[in-house]
Amino acid sequence: MVRLEGTYTAESKTQCGTPQGSPLSPILYVLYLAELLNQDRSLRFGYADDIAIYRASKSVESNVTMLKRDVRQVMRWGAENKVAFAPEKLEMIHLSRKRNTNAPSIRVSPELTITPVTAVGDEQPALRWLGVWIDRKPSFKRHVAERSTKALKVARHIKGLAGVRFGPPAASLRKAVVTCVQSSLLYGSEVWYGGRRKPSASHGYNRNRLVSTRLGPLIEKTNKVMVLAARGVLPAWRTAPTASVLRDVGLPSGSTALEHARIRFALRLRTLDAAHPLVRRLETPILPWQRATKLRCADTLIPHAPRPVLAQPHFSPGCSRTDPTEGSTKEAAAEQFNTWWSQLSDNTITVFSDGSEQYKDGAKLVGYGYAIYRGQSLVRTGSGAINSISHVFDAEAIGALKGLQCALEIPRPLDEHIWMCIDSTSVIWCMRANASNTSQWAFLECHALIDQFKVGIRWSPGHMGIEGNETADELADAGANEGRMDDDRSAEPTISGIGTTARALADAATSDWWSRCLTGLSASYRKWGLGYSIVEPPELCLPRTLLHRLLAAPNGSWRLRAIP
Repeated sequence: MVRLEGTYTAESKTQCGTPQGSPLSPILYVLYLAELLNQDRSLRFGYADDIAIYRASKSVESNVTMLKRDVRQVMRWGAENKVAFAPEKLEMIHLSRKRNTNAPSIRVSPELTITPVTAVGDEQPALRWLGVWIDRKPSFKRHVAERSTKALKVARHIKGLAGVRFGPPAASLRKAVVTCVQSSLLYGSEVWYGGRRKPSASHGYNRNRLVSTRLGPLIEKTNKVMVLAARGVLPAWRTAPTASVLRDVGLPSGSTALEHARIRFALRLRTLDAAHPLVRRLETPILPWQRATKLRCADTLIPHAPRPVLAQPHFSPGCSRTDPTEGSTKEAAAEQFNTWWSQLSDNTITVFSDGSEQYKDGAKLVGYGYAIYRGQSLVRTGSGAINSISHVFDAEAIGALKGLQCALEIPRPLDEHIWMCIDSTSVIWCMRANASNTSQWAFLECHALIDQFKVGIRWSPGHMGIEGNETADELADAGANEGRMDDDRSAEPTISGIGTTARALADAATSDWWSRCLTGLSASYRKWGLGYSIVEPPELCLPRTLLHRLLAAPNGSWRLRAIP
């Protein structure tokens, strides 16, 4: 039966359910469950067809009373809208840090009673929500135990596939560890891992002091799984030091992997849409007596950048989806461009733009420049700098926008074209079609101007003697060195820039762990001065027997080539 406002259709039996992954599923969700969630968006939330109701008070008895009223309201709404809820799938848990174990049930009706979740044996009672096990405290000990057990089974299976002298190539086993073990082990780590230190909950002079998060036992569980998986990949004796095994296989330790996951989560927070629930939580002001949560602590790891917006797909008029180079070499394309440009009329405006990224006295400088020609005569130029937490791609996008805005101020016939001449094919792709997340605002403003005015885009190969491109390149270098920034979004960091910051933080976490481990290795090993990076070493592609002999070489002399 279908209901539309106050009209009902005749009832009919369905022949089958909605297939898994069917496009009909989100439509049904919008038609049915969205209305239920929108009745109270602060205390109800859901994912697909799973709904959660949340209440907070000073006692579990008050919570039970309020939850009973909420569940009855949901059941009443379901009866009115012909939506049935499976009683056997209803679960409940009381979250409290108090030591008492009082956990009353919810008696919704004589036929329905919701009891708190229980556990078998010594397991900790916990409720599973979207793959994360939430216990009463919540300490997430059950979650780490579940994820570690699942990943440990796969790690033991991988270890059993190969020995010191037999088995698949180490490179293949390493891919299996990264794909099956590490991803399973770290699932949901953003919820429970917030670093080894956190702000103190005490008041007074100890308020801003960092204290331990007491996550050592949980981190050690993840570390044991990663070490076992690494030993299964590498054909080394069991007496090989753990640090050297992880280094030779290019895998992170448990603590390093958790820190990397936290940094990735912090970067993701910077790229979420402004309407995302996590962003709304970050925008809520924190009171003076409140302690920063794991979410807020992760948010402080990486600088702010303009958030990308959810924009519709864009296709510039007259711009095809073909390769901007059209399959030509830079030399041939430069010759064709010069021929085309020399034949333009005196009223045609061409905008050449370029970006520059350079280092001076250890400081990073990023800037843009543009040169505007009417016919073959230079009429206007401009340059400037952008935030140093960015890249040349951002500079080229912003420079193209600034140049186009300046060109539109020049008087010209209404039917005359403006040509944007850009030497970066990546920027051209984003100008023609969908904008990238980094410097998205610049691309979106260009899209609006391109759709409003007669603007064309053409590839002008860089460093090929094209007059306008060479001029724009010199202006970009000058703009980066001058350091003058406009008072707009070009003065803010970009998504690509904070991505580099995140990678630097991950590299620093890896280096710190390796520095601590080096003190426990032998002097004969330390003298080689080996570095440590989480990438696949090329020697893992060797046959297993040969790789074992290399690893067993005295004093690790084969590692000489790895010295930075």
